Amino acid sequence: MTQRQYSSLIIAALILIGAALIFPQSFIRAYVALRLSLAGSHNLPHTVFDIRSISFDTASSTATSTYPLTTNDHQNRLIIPRMGVDATVIESNSQDALARGLWHIPGSAHPGEAGNVVVTAHRWLTAPPSPTTFYLIDTLQPQDEIMYEYKNKRYHYRVTDRFSTTPDNVGILSQDTDKLTIFTCHPLFSTRERYVVTATLHEVETL
Repeated sequence: MTQRQYSSLIIAALILIGAALIFPQSFIRAYVALRLSLAGSHNLPHTVFDIRSISFDTASSTATSTYPLTTNDHQNRLIIPRMGVDATVIESNSQDALARGLWHIPGSAHPGEAGNVVVTAHRWLTAPPSPTTFYLIDTLQPQDEIMYEYKNKRYHYRVTDRFSTTPDNVGILSQDTDKLTIFTCHPLFSTRERYVVTATLHEVETL
């Protein structure tokens, strides 16, 4: 390496360090994106909603919609017995759906399709127990059943993993594996982290 090349590398490194100090959040986001890309997260469809922009701030939520939150039409419904969840899963391209209940992340798979079915909801929005929030998500245990009724079929999933992660972890949206993922803010009454539960399909029932 020539002296000029060495000097150029030193200058570039100093510029990067300066940028990190002046714009830390932007630098971190760029680093995370690069790391995810190198790790293979380029398989994440660009059409999947960017969950980093989701706000779980209940102070700004306004449940003004008349959208039916509970239904027995077997078209789009999530049932989690241990959590007391039993409600319609809202299809919407806007995170405003969170103010109305359970929200299917746009661009993620639906039951019966290849890929990762991703659903989120507020941890706390109305006094528990509530069939439309994930208040009790951290009570789920391995092998607990989650049922997703979609287009007149009931998909039976069993919990396989539970973990907390950072709000910018878009890896939980990966469509490389057939599974169900639910997540919400964590710990309770805080938006500092995300609590994630994954489940695998073990049975499909025609309704």
